[in-house]
Amino acid sequence: AEGARMAIEEFESQVVLLDDGFQHRRLLRDLDIVLLDALEPTGFGHVVPRGTLREPLSGLKRAQAIVLSRADLIDE
Repeated sequence: AEGARMAIEEFESQVVLLDDGFQHRRLLRDLDIVLLDALEPTGFGHVVPRGTLREPLSGLKRAQAIVLSRADLIDE
């Protein structure tokens, strides 16, 4: 949160893009984009360490956009 504040206040950044920032709820945001691996979008049904999800799938309700990565590796 401190790094985002500094980027905005000291460097006048208009956009702060976070990798793996969906869980940082203290940061105010305008848009949440979540990427899901098309090869295993449900993360084996579990959060880390048992699965690959950072949080339960129910958290996707907070996202404004969900994008499938590696979608070119699956058929229609």
